[in-house]
Amino acid sequence: MDQTHRLLEPQVPVDRRIAGFDKRSIPIASVVLALFLVMTFALPAIDRSIEWDDPIAAGDQLALSSDVIVTPAPGWNLESGYRVTDDTREPNGPATLASAGITIEFVADAFSGTPAELLAQSARVAQGAEDHTFHARGTVDTVSTSAGVAGVRQSFVSSSGDGQVVALVLGDTGVTVTVRGAAQQLHQSGSTIDKMISSVRAMPAGGAE
Repeated sequence: MDQTHRLLEPQVPVDRRIAGFDKRSIPIASVVLALFLVMTFALPAIDRSIEWDDPIAAGDQLALSSDVIVTPAPGWNLESGYRVTDDTREPNGPATLASAGITIEFVADAFSGTPAELLAQSARVAQGAEDHTFHARGTVDTVSTSAGVAGVRQSFVSSSGDGQVVALVLGDTGVTVTVRGAAQQLHQSGSTIDKMISSVRAMPAGGAE
């Protein structure tokens, strides 16, 4: 029965076969292979080559909340966040800046407590849900912004790089600044980073300064 069935199956003539495959199937297979290669290799490569480019210009300010702003260093890339406009405090929210392998994240939220308590809270979050490799390093230092706001700073090490967390409290708003990067880059950009942290301040009633 099986032998009779095989005899009845249509056979592809030898002159229509290449390496045992029907020539008519080759164009379709080629299209499928091409699509596979494009989706698997070409598109991801193109996506990786396109950088998000939104550099900070001199005088730009970012609205971290309805009443807190920061002045980033010119040339740093704004990966997320909202620039302050002349006539509104909206929208606002966390901001992330990047340059030369360093990222700085500013987060403002309602907080009732001291800078030391805010710093401890941030460390617990990092050690728990976000980064299990987070370890504080050295002692807690005090910092002060250009507007006279006192805060505290803690250096750390983690699998994603070295860095520091700075905690500031402005009225009923707590601001945490998390800096990450390689040790050499952090050292080279130290003064720029300190200047940006020092620029955190309450937003004037009329909008940006």
